[in-house]
Amino acid sequence: MPFDALFEKYLDGLSAYESGYISGSIYLLEDLLEEVKNYYNEQNKLNKLHFKIVDALSNAYISNRDFKKAVSLMNEYLELDPDNLRVLYKFFTLYHDFDINERLALKYYLKVSDISKTDNFESNVDYEVWKLIEFKGKALIQKRKADLMLNLDNDSTKPIDKQNLMKQLPIEVLKKIFDQSDNRSLVNILRVCKGWRNTVLESPLLISSYALKSYITLEQLKSYYRLFDQKVLLSDIVIEKLSLEGLDEVKILKSLIKSTIQVKQLCLSFEDDTNKEFINLVTNPNAILITNLLELKISSDSCQPIIEFVVPLLQNTKNLRKLEIFILYPFYDEEEEVDEDEIDDPKGTIVLDKLEKFTISYTKRNPDGVNISKISKVLVMPNLKQILVDMSLVEPFLPYFKTPTKLRSLSIARHHINTFFSIVTHPDLSQKFRYLENLEFGDRAFNYTRSIPIGFNPPILPSLKRILFHNTNVNAMEIDVLLNSCRSTLEELVIQNDLNNSNNLYNIHYPAMGTRRNDRPNEPLRFDFNYILKSLPKLKNFTLTDRNIPEKFFTKMFMDIALLDRPYHLDYLEIFNQVCTEQVTILMLLSMRDKLFVKHLMIAPKISGTLKPFIELAISSGQIGKIETAKYHQ
Repeated sequence: MPFDALFEKYLDGLSAYESGYISGSIYLLEDLLEEVKNYYNEQNKLNKLHFKIVDALSNAYISNRDFKKAVSLMNEYLELDPDNLRVLYKFFTLYHDFDINERLALKYYLKVSDISKTDNFESNVDYEVWKLIEFKGKALIQKRKADLMLNLDNDSTKPIDKQNLMKQLPIEVLKKIFDQSDNRSLVNILRVCKGWRNTVLESPLLISSYALKSYITLEQLKSYYRLFDQKVLLSDIVIEKLSLEGLDEVKILKSLIKSTIQVKQLCLSFEDDTNKEFINLVTNPNAILITNLLELKISSDSCQPIIEFVVPLLQNTKNLRKLEIFILYPFYDEEEEVDEDEIDDPKGTIVLDKLEKFTISYTKRNPDGVNISKISKVLVMPNLKQILVDMSLVEPFLPYFKTPTKLRSLSIARHHINTFFSIVTHPDLSQKFRYLENLEFGDRAFNYTRSIPIGFNPPILPSLKRILFHNTNVNAMEIDVLLNSCRSTLEELVIQNDLNNSNNLYNIHYPAMGTRRNDRPNEPLRFDFNYILKSLPKLKNFTLTDRNIPEKFFTKMFMDIALLDRPYHLDYLEIFNQVCTEQVTILMLLSMRDKLFVKHLMIAPKISGTLKPFIELAISSGQIGKIETAKYHQ
């Protein structure tokens, strides 16, 4: 039987199964199975649909609770392809979820585990299948170990008394149990009984498991004081993220600041009326909590607290690796003026030679450039690798680029792409971006009419590998000009928009990218995926998610892919829009055949119904490595 006829009959059997006609699907699929068996006997090789038929037929048998037939069918296929992960996964699922047999489920888990240890297994198209088995298999092993441990003691003569578990289990075993427990479970352990509580409080090893893994305030920290009866030193507790505000209780703050508590990230909020004693505590050079800090996030309602209080604070943070400053103005009427007096210049400079990531955000629409520029004049960050700037002014943050020598990542929000061009062409800054690998533009709040002049080319960025546009209204001509700086190095291009206004980027009636004419410098261009593929030889990852994209654009884009002059390869491709229905996705898969090969494809619709067989065919033919529905699209 020709392949197309086999495929059509397979679709009929699959549709019957999904519609609930189990007996009918079994009849169709068993007939198909005989066809592919004959093909194997004649050609001595497996038909592309052989496994698909076995998979669908075994599902039908399992739905009918006919486990013997399902096992016999899968064993027959294993004789032809002994290491087929998908068949082994079917066996594991059968014995784990349906015909429950833990011993047999573990047998198939261990067999798959051995296969996963082979070289380059992570690049295997069935790697995701292994991850599904791995999670359930490890849980099954842990369950059997726990059952064995609770039923036998060291001499294997009597069961353990579960009521005295804390006293009878080795401390190392308890430590492993504690490390795998969440905060709520750990707190409940202390509340169960005095015996358990005393065992925990007397063991520094067990106390070390009480790392506070989530956001915590001082009020929550006080509850931990009471929980431990203050028998546990603060230095034995690790806090992932601690928030301090100027109005918090100073008494507990004193003990906290002077302690050797381990805090991974500290969040401080300053206001004009912040308690002076609070300020003195956090700016004290003897505050161990501050001097050992690695990450600091500062929030304020104006520039004044930042300059008056934060500058002295930063003088004590010589080990800082990450600094975030947020000047958060409240919402107000756009016509209303918010007065802010000019502040005296801070004295001296602060050298943060270990700082690697710096963020500054200024939410006011018309920020006070005079005062905010004073912050940049104080900070010296020679080893900075990542900068994120979120403000509508350009000049105040230019000094941040003067000291770093090996900047790796730059994120600019609320700015036109011309802002970046003005920075990289600045005579004092042009050499600061030789090592830039990641460039991001985000949340442009205003529409700019300034156009890029004909013949303008930004300087070459020899290390740039990734560009991201997020809610930027960027147009095709701007993208094209920016790509001129990194065509030989760019590996990832991301366009993620969620704007309500229309965008000329996807108008199919405009000329394509790369066709800008000197006699029509302001003529809008259309985004062209084929042009991106052809002009970026090292491109590996591409993402296009924008709710403004019309269906006509996708149709044009996919038809163009089918006309590519040679095959292209990508590691990751994500195309999403609400018009990306099953039919549009099928068109994409058909247009990619023999033209575009993708290891990991993210799509919008769920993988079911009519779409499923086309996806299975794309995977079995090697066109696609794996296909998923993006979680935030589900």
